[in-house]
Amino acid sequence: MPFELPVQVSGFGPAISPDMNGFFLECFSTSDIIRAAVLAGYGAGGVDWRIRAWRIASIRMAVNFPVGPSPMLLGKLSHPRAWLQLDPSEKASISNLLGNIATKLLCERILDAPRLWFLDVYRNRFSVKLAGKRRPDFFTQTRAGQWLSVEAKGRSYGPSIPKLNSAKTQANAVVRINGSKVVAHVVCWTMSRGGAVSARFHDPEPADEGDSLTVEPGELFRDYYEPVRQMMQGSPLVEYPHGLKLFRFEAADFLIGIHPRIERYLETDIDYVAPTDAGFSKKLPHFRAEPPLEPVGEIVAGPDGVIIIPGRSWPVA
Repeated sequence: MPFELPVQVSGFGPAISPDMNGFFLECFSTSDIIRAAVLAGYGAGGVDWRIRAWRIASIRMAVNFPVGPSPMLLGKLSHPRAWLQLDPSEKASISNLLGNIATKLLCERILDAPRLWFLDVYRNRFSVKLAGKRRPDFFTQTRAGQWLSVEAKGRSYGPSIPKLNSAKTQANAVVRINGSKVVAHVVCWTMSRGGAVSARFHDPEPADEGDSLTVEPGELFRDYYEPVRQMMQGSPLVEYPHGLKLFRFEAADFLIGIHPRIERYLETDIDYVAPTDAGFSKKLPHFRAEPPLEPVGEIVAGPDGVIIIPGRSWPVA
């Protein structure tokens, strides 16, 4: 049973595609949701496994994962009954996490941007000129090499005009990455209405001025997968056919792994560079189009190459 997420997409112009504007019903699997929870908002510096387990447990509180079909909210991304028993501070914390997850998944699905990086991690590691205190949560890059800034808001209510304007200001704070113009400044507002979750995915009018970010693409590529590799290193190996290695993260009842093609890139000394970067064809020609990852037997990886197989305590979706 896939989980349905209604999405209002607005504000996107020719730089991305105005055809993507409108109302849509996006569907995500249990594996998609767990994968996004593992990755969205993490830095490369390492996170204790207990924090990861807590985040996954929080997703069980935020999303109704029924054992059987629910006649009331069949297929909808909705909150379980236990959600009503949370106090406001608990709801706020979990709503924020759910907002990051929805943002990660919608960037993949709508923008064709398979990897999402937490901006705050890179303020001290790379050249980041962020004069103001308000800045976007994330930045990402499409398969075509376009850079985007992304502000995620997870709330139990819809956006008021002042709050949406504040989020737009954050999204607009970064205007260039590695010298290239940021082509979209996205606000993803995830909200709860009548027990069901929906989202607004909006590209506000760009600001005339903003800050710049300089990052090293090869490090970014490895940073993205570092939380997954840490989980794999601390978990027992489960051998699968076709040479696929998966690892059981027992604290949250799922198998995790990385597509063999991505693993090969991570194990080489060759830096990942986007198709638009100078010298691309010399450094890593097989990433020119970054084609979709082929299934490994019956196992299908996410767009980013991360594989999640939920255990028996999760519904099959």
